[in-house]
Amino acid sequence: MSSASLILTDRGLALSEPKAVGAQGSTKVLAASSLGGCLVFVSSAVVTVALAAIGRDMRLSPLDLQWVMNAELLPLAALTLVAGALGDRFGQKRIFLGGIALYGLGAAAIGFAPSFAPLIVGRFLQGLGEAVILPNGLSVLGQAFPADKKARAVGIWSAAAAVASGVAPAIAGAILDHGSWRTTFLMLLPVVAGALAVGAV
Repeated sequence: MSSASLILTDRGLALSEPKAVGAQGSTKVLAASSLGGCLVFVSSAVVTVALAAIGRDMRLSPLDLQWVMNAELLPLAALTLVAGALGDRFGQKRIFLGGIALYGLGAAAIGFAPSFAPLIVGRFLQGLGEAVILPNGLSVLGQAFPADKKARAVGIWSAAAAVASGVAPAIAGAILDHGSWRTTFLMLLPVVAGALAVGAV
């Protein structure tokens, strides 16, 4: 993840104003935002583990493999600010859920990609979804908690992302030992479904 993206999301979190929501609603917002954050941080870890298997299966050149990485990073770095502005205009929750849906579509496209071009499209959709998820998920989180509880909520969000980033490579490696690299991306879909289900309530 780029440092520019982190700076922009930190700014959005600092400027967000808390809304009056109940404790149950705040918990659901925290769960949805944390699941979305996990998706963003897990994606790079999974593709790093699966990259060699992708290259062998699709017979990709080193340049092609570089594009498998960059197709996600380019929209994430370039469109995070734009995604934050879209959230301000159309509503952070709506745009956040749209970003998760885009991410899920990208993961599914990668899992079923028959060739290099659909694979790159899927990776681009993942990066686009991440660019939308990150600023809007943190903005929604910041609005759901008062100032005295916001730091704790962000700490839980960060811890969840850190744990997911650490566990994902091991899970992806175990899947690669016993199955296809495609499964390492398809395993993200239940997390996508969970984030959408919790966030839509």
